[in-house]
Amino acid sequence: MDDQSTFSYPIVDLGEKYGINGQVFSECKILETDDGETLSMLFETGSRLKFDNSGDRTRAHFEIAS
Repeated sequence: MDDQSTFSYPIVDLGEKYGINGQVFSECKILETDDGETLSMLFETGSRLKFDNSGDRTRAHFEIAS
């Protein structure tokens, strides 16, 4: 790519998407993996939001507390 290339990334409101606006973190960790990192945020409700990054690609995962 040349220096004049532009990138466009959509903005996604994860707080709205997962219903976690205003919730408080009870834990936040960054863990190294074999090919990247994982950011894990645990909320007081027991739900967890994780961002897995590997190969220059990031994915979000949301786990609802049971």
